[in-house]
Amino acid sequence: MNSEKQYIDLYHECRQQICDHSADAMNAVRDTAFADFQRQGFPTRKVERYKYTAIDELFEPNYGLNINRLE
Repeated sequence: MNSEKQYIDLYHECRQQICDHSADAMNAVRDTAFADFQRQGFPTRKVERYKYTAIDELFEPNYGLNINRLE
């Protein structure tokens, strides 16, 4: 599974929980920003600013996100 799909699936599964625990200002732009991410994905090494950074590899591991803000 590529890392972009991992985060896309997570967002679709947990969208309501994410919005419930976020500020209105973030929620107002979240869907538009997410649509941009789905279209563009993570930057690749072809983008000059990311030439030496493998973004896809950095986000590949499961970091165990705490969506519900459990202690």
